[in-house]
Amino acid sequence: MSKHQKRILITNVCVSSGIILAVLGVALMNIFGFCISDGNLSGKLILLSFILMIIGFILLVIATRTNANFFPHFGYLRTHILPPPTESFGSAGVPNNPISEFDIPITKFMPDVLQAQEIAKGVYEIIIDQKKYTFDMKGWILKEYYIYEIILTKIQIKFMMKNKIKSLCMSLETKNISNLKLDFLKQSGKKKSYTLIQDGKTKLNFRFKHNIKQKVIFFRNKKKYI
Repeated sequence: MSKHQKRILITNVCVSSGIILAVLGVALMNIFGFCISDGNLSGKLILLSFILMIIGFILLVIATRTNANFFPHFGYLRTHILPPPTESFGSAGVPNNPISEFDIPITKFMPDVLQAQEIAKGVYEIIIDQKKYTFDMKGWILKEYYIYEIILTKIQIKFMMKNKIKSLCMSLETKNISNLKLDFLKQSGKKKSYTLIQDGKTKLNFRFKHNIKQKVIFFRNKKKYI
């Protein structure tokens, strides 16, 4: 796992744990304050809950030190007060191999189903018109999702420009492509499927929309546009 991949993983853990502990601390403070009649015991439990809440907020602050884009307000502090991060959410899930090896063409001759075969642990191969496209996702979590996100982003960019629309976060008409799915077959035999296009429109899930918004914010802040 690369340094950046570890940074992303640490951020995810800090965000999830921080939110849970902060919310739990606030909830327990109210429960112990109103439901326990023993003042001494209630005070100790409230103090414990307060400590949990503080730990939660500390974890969220740590998350902003590794990745400010998870929270816009913290991101503002990171941008204007704290030193900038050395790595960013913008490159999360990028394959290890050169882009020329996984740059799938989006044309009207696309098959209805793209078959992604795991040829080695964390490495997927897609064959289109007898040409192989390899996604080396070794070291990443959510390997299949990131491949889906990369391909769907390229589809979104193509039809956003074609339809003269300025948003990557909305479903777009694809006209010549009616339906398109992305099926994964792992070495273990397990299967996973994502819908890219359905009934002539791109199909975006919540995670995709959220990630795209964060990446757009990042590249705008860096004044780098893709």
